Amino acid sequence: MKHIDMDQQLADCLRFLSVDAINCANSGHPGMPLGMADVMTVLFREVLRHEPTVPNWSERDRVVLSNGHGSMLLYSALYLSGYQWDIDDLKRFRQYGSPACGHPEYDIERGVEATTGPLGQGLGMAVGMAAANWMRFEKDKDRPKVFCFVGDGCLMEGISHEACSLAPHLFSRGLIVLWDDNGISIDGSVDHCAERSVCQRFESYGFQVIQAVDAHNFAEIRAAFNQAVDADKPCLIQFKSVIGKGCESVEGSAKAHGQPLSQEALDQMRKDRQWPHLPFEIPDELRAAWDMRLRYANAKNKVDIAETIAGFDYTLLDQYAQDTLATRKASSLIINTYLKDQTGIVGGSADLAASNLTLIKQSETLNHSRVGAKNIAYGVREFAMFAIANGLSLSGYIPYVGTFLVFMDYGKSALRTAALMKKRVIYVLTHDSIAVGEDGPTHQPVEQLTTCRSMPNVRLWRPCGLWETAVAWEEALKREDGPTVMALSRQTLPPLDNKRIDEIRVGAYLLKKAKNPVVTIMASGSEVLLALAAADKIEDELESKVDVLSVPCWDLFDSIKNKQNLIRVASARVLVLEAGCSMAWRGYVTDVSQIVGVNDFGQSAPGPVVQENMGFHIDQVCEKLKQLIVE
Repeated sequence: MKHIDMDQQLADCLRFLSVDAINCANSGHPGMPLGMADVMTVLFREVLRHEPTVPNWSERDRVVLSNGHGSMLLYSALYLSGYQWDIDDLKRFRQYGSPACGHPEYDIERGVEATTGPLGQGLGMAVGMAAANWMRFEKDKDRPKVFCFVGDGCLMEGISHEACSLAPHLFSRGLIVLWDDNGISIDGSVDHCAERSVCQRFESYGFQVIQAVDAHNFAEIRAAFNQAVDADKPCLIQFKSVIGKGCESVEGSAKAHGQPLSQEALDQMRKDRQWPHLPFEIPDELRAAWDMRLRYANAKNKVDIAETIAGFDYTLLDQYAQDTLATRKASSLIINTYLKDQTGIVGGSADLAASNLTLIKQSETLNHSRVGAKNIAYGVREFAMFAIANGLSLSGYIPYVGTFLVFMDYGKSALRTAALMKKRVIYVLTHDSIAVGEDGPTHQPVEQLTTCRSMPNVRLWRPCGLWETAVAWEEALKREDGPTVMALSRQTLPPLDNKRIDEIRVGAYLLKKAKNPVVTIMASGSEVLLALAAADKIEDELESKVDVLSVPCWDLFDSIKNKQNLIRVASARVLVLEAGCSMAWRGYVTDVSQIVGVNDFGQSAPGPVVQENMGFHIDQVCEKLKQLIVE
């Protein structure tokens, strides 16, 4: 019987915990945990600066599992290292209520740094974490590192190009990408679909690349890590691994990827690797060797970079109260009035800063020599921008990002991940309706408002002017349990006398409160102005009293208890105006004809022409009101 050295035994702790949990659940992905167990062992035990007793230590290195289907490898390493896991958590892998989820879900107390699973997103978040470390720590020796596991699939996803081509522009070092290059995907060999020049691609970005490291040779693994941690660039290590390593019946094949091992295969694996222990059993001497607790006894709890957000002094905006402003311009005024000196705020745009108006004018743009800058130039990389913002938020910053509302779709998956993690990310999404005009239907958002409203934990604001925009910003900055989307107008809007801050905070308020109203108009954003004009005209023509309910935040309004105090008429007498999909509003009316919305794509024409042709004209709105009043 051959001798099994200590390195191999320590790595086999990960292998067997992983496959035991997967087989117990009868569900999971054993291939990656088996193939990368040796690398993970060296990383956690010898390379990583971490302290399991202080999981939120600000100076810790971070591990992100972008190929999150291999989650049991991470959970096993965290459990053995001494984080807040117990063996019953692993035994309940993929079961209801267990922290050992099918894919990693953000849980900093247990050492899970980010929610991952959609391939490539973890890599984008890792870039954000490395950028945060670059900004936060002044001296290289103090800067923590970010280690990001990726698979072949992660590197096929376009976000890998978006994020990694930007990374060397933002920071000089601190990101180490660990490529599990096993050549296998769900459908088999990747030869038919994978890029043949990944290493050259990363070199062209400005990464240092360490090629063809045997992922099962401990000496090579250690040498690669030693080289990577000393690199003066972001680094990619190509680990040539064997998927399913250690289980001979599935080694190197797609069979190892996404299904439990057969009992016969698992029994044979125990025999082949001289592992006589029962499922979930780790010998005491191996547990002791794996225990990473108190290696850094001076580790302290993390202090967030971002200061506590104080309430706005709204008098600072009084000088703009009578200005005709697009809400994107109102947003810019707020950014440069309140955010410019706020610690921990960092903002940017996908090559649209001049249009989204996201620039902090008194700050420089971040690069590897300007660590204190508050602006980030993301380039045309919406998906990467959203994912990088998640990484910044996970690192204690308050990030905001900008693009056109219609291009939210490019980054939606990362917005969804922010919502899953309940992280504070702010999205400044301008050009919010068909009023964009001549750019046509490709640039006119229709379904995006409904998309955001339908997503759990996402809060969407669509303000109609300066004061609603200011409240949206203040609430977004204070909110700590999820992301906020601000849908802002390109077109200018006349000023409103609506400095009713506390009422706006509720999400809806009676901007025009009539005596004994017979009909209510509900509206958001720029359509609020149309609602007011139509209400005045109807009152002049018919002497019928009209309430106008401004709904800047439908999500908040839909949850408040006193809706009956705001909607003071029967549902058959409600008219809704919003230049977006009408689906969300159907619960407030008796018939869909009472909703003036946009349920088709837009048109290419000047904004007012498009609005008129799609029903957003005062005469058309008044005709709708007359029908409701007469009935």
